[in-house]
Amino acid sequence: MCGICGVAGGDPARGRELVGTMCRTMAHRGPDDEGIEHAGGVTLGARRLSIIDLEGGHQPIHNEDSTVWVVQNGEIYNFPELRDRLIAAGHTFITKADTEALVHAYEEWGEDMVEHLNGMFAFAVLDLRLGRLLLARDRMGIKPLHYAVEGGRLLFASELKALLCDPALRKGIDPVALDEYLALEFVPSPRSMISGIAKLQPAHVLVWSLRDGSLRLRRYWTPKLGEANDSDGAGLDDRCEELRAVLLESVRKELISDVPVGVFLSGGIDSSAVAAMMSRLGGDVKSFSVGFAERSFDESRYSREVARHLGTDHRELVLEPSMLLDLIPRLPALLDEPLGDASIIPTYLLSAFTRRYVKVALGGDGGDELFAGYPTVAAHRLAGYYMKAPSAVRRGLVEPVVRRLPVSRDNLSFDFRAKRFVSGAAYPVAERHARWMGSFSPEERSAVLSAEVGEALVGTAGGLGVEGAPNGFSPERGAPHGHAPLPRERHPREAGSGQHDGLARGQGSPSQQRLRRVRHTVAFEPEAPRAAVEVPAEASTAWDPAGPHPQPAEEGFWDPCRALVSGSAPGATPVCAVT
Repeated sequence: MCGICGVAGGDPARGRELVGTMCRTMAHRGPDDEGIEHAGGVTLGARRLSIIDLEGGHQPIHNEDSTVWVVQNGEIYNFPELRDRLIAAGHTFITKADTEALVHAYEEWGEDMVEHLNGMFAFAVLDLRLGRLLLARDRMGIKPLHYAVEGGRLLFASELKALLCDPALRKGIDPVALDEYLALEFVPSPRSMISGIAKLQPAHVLVWSLRDGSLRLRRYWTPKLGEANDSDGAGLDDRCEELRAVLLESVRKELISDVPVGVFLSGGIDSSAVAAMMSRLGGDVKSFSVGFAERSFDESRYSREVARHLGTDHRELVLEPSMLLDLIPRLPALLDEPLGDASIIPTYLLSAFTRRYVKVALGGDGGDELFAGYPTVAAHRLAGYYMKAPSAVRRGLVEPVVRRLPVSRDNLSFDFRAKRFVSGAAYPVAERHARWMGSFSPEERSAVLSAEVGEALVGTAGGLGVEGAPNGFSPERGAPHGHAPLPRERHPREAGSGQHDGLARGQGSPSQQRLRRVRHTVAFEPEAPRAAVEVPAEASTAWDPAGPHPQPAEEGFWDPCRALVSGSAPGATPVCAVT
């Protein structure tokens, strides 16, 4: 990944100095190059992790007459097609970098350029002719982009900590964001944990006028959700082939790179499907997996089985408790905001391990969201039957027994799932889902947050209220239908095993799961809360990099695409298959 930042307006000298400081703050995101450009009262900065056109892709990149400048974090996967189309339209390219396609795409289509892009990206375009600065973020919000308006200036950066280099932006905690974090275990856009700093929402563009300081936001894409159209009469085999073709093409595009590429392989359906497509496309596939000394968390046998079948060059990192504990003190520096997903720890360590062999890794994140892979989906159906049972049976027998189940330390243990199920089964489906997948319920948030924060939340826009209660703050509200809410017994491992595949077996609270593409760059620090995973090259831990050696493929191995389409397994393709 890369890091971008900029300041529009205000004192030019101060802007240049601030952008330089912000770039240094994000050096971990882009160790290969730094670029800063000041023009028209705007300073743009970029830290680059070089993946395509290693020597020629220096940023900021400009057009033929230097009236349009671009900085980008991410990758445009259809840039070869865009390049050919734009050259045919008369544009001149001076590099082979995908970022330059953004420059000429903007010249050709203006802010509608985003509708022509296939990629994961956050970028800024400075247009000196029209006197405006455009920010854009990809459809699923894989790449982060924060911004703030202060004192007639627009400031933006890939990381929150970079914006906090400006003392004027250190305005304290946003109480609504705090409430959302306690409910969801992350802070969703457009808020950040810091008052006055926002996240540009996925599939949005922001246009800032350099002339009058006005700001305009526009959403350029909305997912189409609804019933599938089966009127064409296609059967299962046809659907499997359609899925396989889309997945194969998606992986092919993401393999475009001038540096080595590997794959995070957990052995689940989604990451295994990605690895299978890489194998089909040819070449030596390097796969990487994480295992756990604690057997209830360990899924490494699945990744070894898939690696043997596909014949990948497989390496495995087995995590010991001490390795996890040693990383915890570093988390505040790694994450911009609190993140209630313990899988960030093994993912970071796996990324450090992987970085010793490749610079980019594909993965299978987002599959469970696309293909209903979480066990919660089945639990919603079960809740309908459960609520038809007589209340005397539910309240007088089932729930008291569930409350008394001994606590197990195993991953996603039966007692944890049973207690979570009965605690939310009586609520309407949307609220039930939030209670099952989130962390603190509205009643619990009312209890743990101070009266001062509660007063700040009442009447504010946003938040996660229940049935019209502002932000969930209604201390007098009880459980539905007179139920006494079960005490929330926080499972010590409920955040998941940290397996990097997003499988239901060990992913934790999927309320915070954002759809994302499969591509990861594995050189630097994690991009919280979601998206590319990158770790310091100097990170090291005492592990054996050798791992098991690839074995010949076994006959009769399951077909990932058929399993996905037929619903015979809880997993999915990466989100890139539909963007």
